[in-house]
Amino acid sequence: MDIKIHSNGWLASLLDEHDGLLNRKGFALIFLAAAFVRLVNLWMTNDLSHHAFVEDSNMFWMGAEFWRDAGYFAKLTPDGYAHDVERMPGYFLFLLGARTVFGDSVLSVLLLQSLIDAGTCCLIAAIGACVSQQLALAAGFLAAVWPNLVVHSALVLSETLFLFLFSASLLFTFRYTGNGRTRDMIGAGLFLGCAIMTRVVAQFLPFLLIGLVLVVSRLRRSSWPATIRSAVILAVAIGLPLSPLLIRNHVEFGTAGLTVQGGTHVIGWVLPLVRSAESGRGFSV
Repeated sequence: MDIKIHSNGWLASLLDEHDGLLNRKGFALIFLAAAFVRLVNLWMTNDLSHHAFVEDSNMFWMGAEFWRDAGYFAKLTPDGYAHDVERMPGYFLFLLGARTVFGDSVLSVLLLQSLIDAGTCCLIAAIGACVSQQLALAAGFLAAVWPNLVVHSALVLSETLFLFLFSASLLFTFRYTGNGRTRDMIGAGLFLGCAIMTRVVAQFLPFLLIGLVLVVSRLRRSSWPATIRSAVILAVAIGLPLSPLLIRNHVEFGTAGLTVQGGTHVIGWVLPLVRSAESGRGFSV
């Protein structure tokens, strides 16, 4: 069985790198299996429009509508529309595009997310293939049926889109550490920038990625000017997707920050879960 992809398309190129990779048929099977599971989940869910809205879902849905009406990334205040400075615009933009093309159909959004999540399963398999074909198969098919992924793909939340973008960044990062190619480094940076535009939780990862590029460049005995040049190229790649938001914040508010969120999310959501797991007590205790 030939397990190497000889690619000429963008997606095939994204998945192609090592001799241990699955062939296209393997990725197709993982994608179809993942899509089938997610579509069955949608089909079996009663009152899908109601089920898909939890926690921040309504805020995302209405935010896309505000963007469409106001013509910019906005929230509705008692005084009218104002710039939204609390959330990242990536998922709002996804919803805006989906609703522009397919109308105000929750089902269309969830079908798109199901396909995106199936693509994430292929990316996870490709990351596993950087180690071995066996790991690729296990990772891909486990992701295809993983309950957390399936459930979130059927919710109007940013997790599905973020995970796809972040997984793509990880795949390019693994490829870069193996071959040192500039195009893979740029791919890792661009997708990480897009992931940050979707969820600000990843905002500190660029420092880690730039540090990795410096280490890999030196291990490959690159000169210091070439090493610094690689780090600068990566920083630019990460910054490109973020530049519209950074420019808006600088022009409108005189700040280089991404959002006004400080430690609220960490204190209110992350820390309690960590303490709960550490102590063995329930989250509400």
